[in-house]
Amino acid sequence: MGVCCCLELLMGSTCTSCQCCRPSDYQPVANTEIRNQDWADAIQKGNFTAIAILHHADPGCINEPVDEQGHTALHYAVKNKDQKLLEYLLNNHVNINAQGGPDYNSALHEAVKLYDWDTIRKLFGYGINDQLRNAHGKVAVDLCIKRYKREFTKAKQFRKKHKDQYTNRHKAHVKNNRSAVMLAGLNLDDTGEKNIKEIKNYVKKTDHEQNFFRRKQEEIDQRDMAVTSFGEDTGIEVDEIAMCIKDEDLAKVWVKYAPKNADHITKLTEIHKLLFGITNFALKRKNPRSKRAPNDAVRKLSDAFVKKLPRKRGKYT
Repeated sequence: MGVCCCLELLMGSTCTSCQCCRPSDYQPVANTEIRNQDWADAIQKGNFTAIAILHHADPGCINEPVDEQGHTALHYAVKNKDQKLLEYLLNNHVNINAQGGPDYNSALHEAVKLYDWDTIRKLFGYGINDQLRNAHGKVAVDLCIKRYKREFTKAKQFRKKHKDQYTNRHKAHVKNNRSAVMLAGLNLDDTGEKNIKEIKNYVKKTDHEQNFFRRKQEEIDQRDMAVTSFGEDTGIEVDEIAMCIKDEDLAKVWVKYAPKNADHITKLTEIHKLLFGITNFALKRKNPRSKRAPNDAVRKLSDAFVKKLPRKRGKYT
C-alpha cells in the first residue's frame, strides 16, 4: 500500500489511487462443456454404481464438468456431503484443485461454506491447495467466520497424516464393489450390446435401491404446498405417511392401529380405521402439535384404496 493510500484511509475515504484496495477484477473462465452426459447424470443423481462403471470405461471423465456452471464431480461430492463418492474420487486421480461454478470455487471453498470439517480434513489430507482464489479473489479461509478460523487451522494440520487410512478403506470398497458387479454376471471389459444392456439394467436397479428414499425425501422437503386434496385436508401427503412408517415394524403398527377383533384386512371399515390411525401417527411424527386428521378425508382415501383391490363375488372387499 502506497503513501497516497495511507493518507486517504486516514482521512476516512477509500483508496482510489491504486488497485490494492479495490475488489478483485479477476474473472476466470470455467470449462462448462459437458462431454459425457451419462457421467454428468450419474454424478447429479448420486448413482455410485453407474459412476464406478462409467469411470472404468473412461477414466478421463473424472475431471470433466457435469453441469452448465462448470462444477465437477468433486464439487458435487462435497456439496452433497457424499463421503463415499469423495473418497472414491480422491483415490482415483481426481484433480483435487479443480475450480468451477459461478464463483469459481474449489472443493475446499465449498466445504468451508458448509463448515464440513470431516471433508475439510480429508481434502487437506490429500494435499489440496488452500491458497486458490475464487472469482471474488477470496481464499477458502476468507469464507470462514472468525470463530471457525481456529478450527480451519486445526484441520489444515491434518495434511497427509491419515491418507493411508482412507486409501485402505477405498481399496477394500473397490474390491467389494467390483466383486458385486461380477457376481451379477457382468464383465466391465465386455463392450458387447447384450452386456451393455445388462449393465444398464443393473445400474438402474442399484440406483433405485440406493437413492429412491433420498430423492423422495428431497422432493417432500422442497414442496411449498399440498399436491393432493388429501394433503390439503389433513396436512400430510400419502407419500409422507409412507416415509414416516418405512422404518417402523409394520407388525407392531398393525397391532396398534388395526381393529382388535380383525384377523385380516377385508372390510372397508377395517381399512378405514387402519389408515386413520396411521395418518394420525404420521401427523404426530411430522408435527407433535398437529390435530387429528379429518375423518372424511381419510374415508375418501379408504374408498379410493378399496376400489383398487381385487373384486370378490362382484363386490369390493
